[in-house]
Amino acid sequence: MALSKAVLPIGLAALVSVSLFGCALPAQVDAMIPAAIPNAKHQSGTVSISVTGGTKTNPMVRSHISDEDFLAALSESIRKTSLFDSIVHDHSTYQLNVQLIDVSVPTGAAMTATIVSEWQLIRQRDSTTVLDEFITSKFTATLSDAFGGITRQRLAQEGAARESISEGIKRLAQAELPL
Repeated sequence: MALSKAVLPIGLAALVSVSLFGCALPAQVDAMIPAAIPNAKHQSGTVSISVTGGTKTNPMVRSHISDEDFLAALSESIRKTSLFDSIVHDHSTYQLNVQLIDVSVPTGAAMTATIVSEWQLIRQRDSTTVLDEFITSKFTATLSDAFGGITRQRLAQEGAARESISEGIKRLAQAELPL
């Protein structure tokens, strides 16, 4: 009987927390795609893309950015800007490797997420690295964006990913790429 009296308040607190703040959702692909990327000049050739370093979301803990979701947002962003002739899976002119080195998990009322990533572009025919850049991006989500902490955390990470993709595409567009 004493155990059930102790468990009831804990269960009630958990139920209220889930009701108020919800479960963690993974980063949304559409929210990581920049609305506009100025000065994205076209680069000749095709590209294949890989992303590593992401983490799948555990709905009971916190939101994260998975490799697959960042890859989908990056691929769509490159398509929208027509940065390369096309994105292919095999026999491309270039291989773009993006490693998510650090994706911070923000806390507090104003949550600032930071993503540190490495962007490597390799010319496939001779395995020459033609671009190797580290990008640090930040985005802050506030209480006015979302009251729930889990949602605010996801919004901050999506914003930092959006900034990372935008900056990565800018740097790729500015590069003088040999064919």
